[in-house]
Amino acid sequence: MRVRVRVGALATGGLLGRRAELAAIDLALEQRGGGVLAFSGEGGIGKTRLLDELTARAGDALVLSGRASEWERELPFGVWEDALSDHAAFLGVDRLERLLGDQVAELAAVLPLVGQVPAGLQDERFRTHRAVRSLLEGLALQRPVVLLLDDLQWADDASLELVAALLRRAPRGRVLLALAFRPAPVRPLLATALATAGRDGRVIEHALSTLSFADAETLLGADVPAVVRGEIYEAGGGNPFFLQQLARQVAAGRTVTAGPGAAGVPQAVARALDQEIAALSEAGRALAQGAAVAGDPVDLDLAIAAAGLDQPQQAAPPPHGAPPAHGAPPPHGAASLGEPIHAAPSGDAVALAALDELLAGTLLVATDVPRRFRFRHPLVRHAIYESAAGGWRIGAHGRAAAALEARGGSLAARAHHLERCARPGDEVAVGVLIEAGRHAAARAPATAAERFAAALRLLPETPETLSSRLELLVGLAQARAATGQLERALESLDAGLDMVGPELAPVRARLVAGCAMCENLLGRHAAAHARLLSELAALGEGSFAAADLEVELAADALYDSDFAGVVDWARRARATASEVGVPGFAAVATALECFGALGLGEIATAQALRADAAARLDALDDGALAGRLDTAYYLGFAEFFCEHYDDAIRHFRRGIGVSRASGQGQFVIPMTIGLAHALEVRGRLDEAAEHADAAVEGARLWGNPQMLCFALTADAWVSALRGELDRARSAGAEAMALLDGLDESVLSRATRVHVAAAQLEAGEPEGCLAAMSAGGAPEFRGVEPGRRAWLYAILARAELALGRPDAAADWVTRGEAAAHGLGLPYAEAAVLCARAQLEHEGPGALGSAAELADSVGAVIQASRARLLAGQIEGDVALLQRAESDLAACGALRLRDEAARELRRLGVKTGARRRRAAGTDGLAALSGREREIADLVALGRTNKEIAAELFLSEKTIENHMTRVFSKLGVSRRTEVASAVGRDS
Repeated sequence: MRVRVRVGALATGGLLGRRAELAAIDLALEQRGGGVLAFSGEGGIGKTRLLDELTARAGDALVLSGRASEWERELPFGVWEDALSDHAAFLGVDRLERLLGDQVAELAAVLPLVGQVPAGLQDERFRTHRAVRSLLEGLALQRPVVLLLDDLQWADDASLELVAALLRRAPRGRVLLALAFRPAPVRPLLATALATAGRDGRVIEHALSTLSFADAETLLGADVPAVVRGEIYEAGGGNPFFLQQLARQVAAGRTVTAGPGAAGVPQAVARALDQEIAALSEAGRALAQGAAVAGDPVDLDLAIAAAGLDQPQQAAPPPHGAPPAHGAPPPHGAASLGEPIHAAPSGDAVALAALDELLAGTLLVATDVPRRFRFRHPLVRHAIYESAAGGWRIGAHGRAAAALEARGGSLAARAHHLERCARPGDEVAVGVLIEAGRHAAARAPATAAERFAAALRLLPETPETLSSRLELLVGLAQARAATGQLERALESLDAGLDMVGPELAPVRARLVAGCAMCENLLGRHAAAHARLLSELAALGEGSFAAADLEVELAADALYDSDFAGVVDWARRARATASEVGVPGFAAVATALECFGALGLGEIATAQALRADAAARLDALDDGALAGRLDTAYYLGFAEFFCEHYDDAIRHFRRGIGVSRASGQGQFVIPMTIGLAHALEVRGRLDEAAEHADAAVEGARLWGNPQMLCFALTADAWVSALRGELDRARSAGAEAMALLDGLDESVLSRATRVHVAAAQLEAGEPEGCLAAMSAGGAPEFRGVEPGRRAWLYAILARAELALGRPDAAADWVTRGEAAAHGLGLPYAEAAVLCARAQLEHEGPGALGSAAELADSVGAVIQASRARLLAGQIEGDVALLQRAESDLAACGALRLRDEAARELRRLGVKTGARRRRAAGTDGLAALSGREREIADLVALGRTNKEIAAELFLSEKTIENHMTRVFSKLGVSRRTEVASAVGRDS
């Protein structure tokens, strides 16, 4: 009833024709549990007005509002900085640190006031997204948060990535997100994220329509003569902003002429705006155009500088419609040659008088911040910017750049203006653009790509600039690849190759390797292989560059599961590396040869090569390893398949650490996936889940579907083991859907079979069998024997689950044949368990399986064997050990299976709660425990909580153990979530 009253009242007041949208706003505010509203429509249709109404109705909520700007689309996180910076400044860095802990540094990419952006990798920019999500969750603990983001059609890519991240995984607690945007131009990042969230019912989207004639008449009011209302409605098309602009035209005594316009603006409206601008005084027009150059919101002092109104002689803009002046200014503030110079009084008097004129005409409107203003509407800014002659705009951007430099403005802002005014060869401008690109690369690679491309345009093509241009092209390629623009990344690398002759063979080899990587990721495996062979043939053998290419050819063969080719090329690379004396090449070549030997079933040889490669890698210092990070990647996976899990964990961690320190991210996601799998085998499922989740987020940002499949597979498998079956099914389904558009490769086959294994764990044996068949069963071409044996064991379990023992027996026999003589305990244990389950054997075989798994630290596999033995024999001791070990691992589904069996045998089990226990457990917390939980939700560490409550850290740790137990969770973020839902 309350909604109806409000909507009706408003319909007869200021906001017309928006009953459904206002009802959605009221419902979202009443629910107070978060959510997403999305309003789309043409410019002027009333999206911003709806957001204003949402603000007015938000009550005691904290409202954070940001708007993207048409001419600043490359400024990273622009709309987010606009939304968050004022409140963040109010909170101060100290309070932000208390709220977010270690995450606060990641906010620097969005909020410069926090400090310097931490060194990071392009594929790990999800860490910034997590920090913003945590900030919103922390703020929502105190009161509801309403976040408004307007004009998202103009947002930079980094901003849209962050929006998409919040749509995929909404902030917990009372956070309402409201988005407004024009439907064109379509921004794929936003459209895809909204479509996905909409299918899941997480977004309420409204496409705003034009006003009816009756509503338009009400909007125009009695001051507009009835005789012209129809004419205005026809010319304005029912668009509220257009109608109001035309009403101004009529009020000024001008006629309205209907007709098509440009850029979605009717001709009559465009003419009305032009005449409004032309009617300004010279100083008023100069300030308006200077403000359009300065940005929206308008920094008054920057607008005055851009307009030239801070100078003794004003470089006024030519009258509206005058031809542009000839010539171009220096990039840092000198006036254009041929630009008309008009005498004008100096000082603030002229500028402030001009400001009063713009405010009186509502071209600009005041904000809550002194000396900061906004345009009446983005369409007004567009018209004013376009009204300035081209030469004058160049000069205005130069003056803005100079003013920012003088007052220590940000690199991003200076680069924005310099890109629009600098002359070719301007070394200062090139330096600023390069530095701004480097600054943006880790967290806003799309912006970095624009900066590097602009710097390249300004650099003259001379022998002296060759090194700089090559460096820029590589940086441009990396930035483009980080945003999924692999074709354009390949173009950049090819351009670099065109600049480099055979005398720079090592440089060419690196560029060719980069090209081959892009081609492989694009599915052009034959082209990548041919490129590598062609370059090697041109080089000849026995050189540093040749060793580089031979390593890439070995990796290329591995990608195609050509294990004999892997061994051949790896041996050549080892020989060349030995000849030229480069330890890094020898280490990676040895790791690749180990992989090849594994695939050929030569396990003893593979184990010897593994030990050799590990010794070589361990002998490299971090600087040398940074030159060949693929060594840690290939060795880590070789160690995983050789069942040396702790070594794999150690080398993956080192590789990831050196990658971050050296700013190289190309192997971080696959190494993170490998780390998740190794941790899972060792029974460290919480850590495995964190790394799998990080890999998924990073792969989404990378825009590489193959790697996203690989990451989702790890997430599905780990989630299934943890008992998070809905998540496991969702991740597996997404991975399988992505495969439909990809070529077959070692990664696609691995995705299918591991999703199949996760489906079995999630209780879907039919889906498991279907996925295994699609993944290559029964031959499993290109799968090394140890993993093949494990897959046969999975297939046997699936058939048994469907009551088909004969089919299961066939798979067990295949598994035994594959595992025989390998000397791989994990694989042997999996097959032994399948045989015991098939034949309902006693503890003998299963005891051997547990011992084999224990010998390589495969905790969950060993516990699975004990669980099965306990079920077959009714052995309480085995079941109790399995239940305890599985609980410690976080393997909830298997733990619950053990607990059920114990209860069936009449044995009481501990009152362990599942993690999905919800918020009911908060009532079970003591006063002190609840106090500590609240501080955890605010981001405090144990040390900080101890200091605040005057307790020891050990006491806090003991309290946290009880909090985890009572809430049925295992992570601090889950504690924060429970507190947030209860607030």
